[in-house]
Amino acid sequence: MNTTITKHILPLFSFILILVLSAPCCISEVSVSPSNLSVVMENDVIEGNTTQKITVTNKNSYNISVRAWMIHPDVIEWIRPNRTLIDNLSWITIEPETKIIPAHSTGSFYIYISIPNESKNQIFDSRWEIWAALQIDAVSGEQSSLFGEGYLVRVYVDAPKSPFTPNDSGFVVSPFHLVLLLVVFIFIISLLIFYYHRRKQR
Repeated sequence: MNTTITKHILPLFSFILILVLSAPCCISEVSVSPSNLSVVMENDVIEGNTTQKITVTNKNSYNISVRAWMIHPDVIEWIRPNRTLIDNLSWITIEPETKIIPAHSTGSFYIYISIPNESKNQIFDSRWEIWAALQIDAVSGEQSSLFGEGYLVRVYVDAPKSPFTPNDSGFVVSPFHLVLLLVVFIFIISLLIFYYHRRKQR
C-alpha cells in the first residue's frame, strides 16, 4: 500500500516542483519609505507643502508606475491611540498622483495640506491619522515579473495648538488688565472710605 501511494505522490510532487521552478520570480525589488511619517502643523503649514515626503525606490530593471492617494483607515480601531479621523479627507493630499519611476532610480511623493478658511478655527488641537496608499505596477508593455502591489504609509498630523483659551465671556483677561482692574478697585474703595469719614466728621 505504501508503495502504491509513493508511486502516485512522487510524480505529483515532481510536477508541482517543475511548475514552481519554471514560473517567473514574483519578488518585487520595490521599497517604500518611511512606513510612517509625522506632520506637525504650525500657522504657516495650514496650507502648502509640508516638506514631508514618501520615497519609492525601484531596484528592478524595468520602469514602474506608481499611483498615490490618501485614504481613511479601514477600521477605526486600527488607528493609533489618541488619534482621530480627519473631518475632510480632501484637506490633505499627496502629489503627484501618478509617477513613472525608471529602473534603478527613486521617486518622491509629497504631502500637501489645504485647510479651508472657514474651517481653520475648528481644527486647533486636533491629532489625525490618515493613510497614504500607493499602487505599484510595471509600466504597460514592459517585460517584468512585477504584479500589482499595494503599500500603506501611516501619516500622523498634529494641528496647531489653540492660540488662546477663551473664558465664559469669550475674551481673555491679560495680567495688565488684572492689575488695572485691581488699581481701579482700590481707588474706588479709597474714595468710599474717604467719603464715609468726611460724613462721619460732620
